[in-house]
Order: sequence, then structure tokens, then C-alpha cells
Amino acid sequence: SERVCEEFYRQGDLERTFELEISPLCNQQKDTIPSIQIGFMTYIVEPLFEEWARFTGDSPLSENMLCHLRKNKAKWRGLLLKQHSKSNEHSGQMTEKEETLSQTLKEEDSP
Repeated sequence: SERVCEEFYRQGDLERTFELEISPLCNQQKDTIPSIQIGFMTYIVEPLFEEWARFTGDSPLSENMLCHLRKNKAKWRGLLLKQHSKSNEHSGQMTEKEETLSQTLKEEDSP
């Protein structure tokens, strides 16, 4: 995760140097490793795994893959929430984004 994000960030830094528009996921001032990972899982991995599950008829393997994906995604969301909490400690309040993320985590953790 860190290595691919370092590569993305280097690309963004070069784009900034040449005054180009910074590509998605390449702006280290805006894009954190947890947010990049969550986006990758949401838009690339999850649809692939769901299609695999449909193709295999919800086999034990596909169920296991989706279960681990959900757990992995929840851990990254927890890290993202911690990052947002640390960056906003001075205000003493949760931002709207943090509240939404916190609610999503609670919903995913409940059976």
C-alpha cells in the first residue's frame, strides 16, 4: 500500500512541478493511504469479487474472499477515521465527513 502510494505521490509532485493538473489519487496533500485503499477496494476489488461470487454461485471461496475484503475495508476505514480525528483534534468536534464515516463503520460492524 505504502509503495504504490509513494509512486502516486511522486507522480503528483512531478505534475505539480510542471504545473499540470494533478491526477486522481496522486495529491499527497489531499489523498491519504487509507482513502486510496478504500477507493481501490470499493471501485476495483469489490465489484470484481462480487462478479466472481456470482460466477461461482456464491462458493465458499468467494464468500471467504468477500468476508476478508469487508474486514480489510473496515480496518482501513478505522485508520481513516483516526487520521481525520487527529487532524481535527483542535476543534473538539467531528466533521460531517467523520460523522458519516463513523456511522458507516458502526453499520458494517453490526451483524
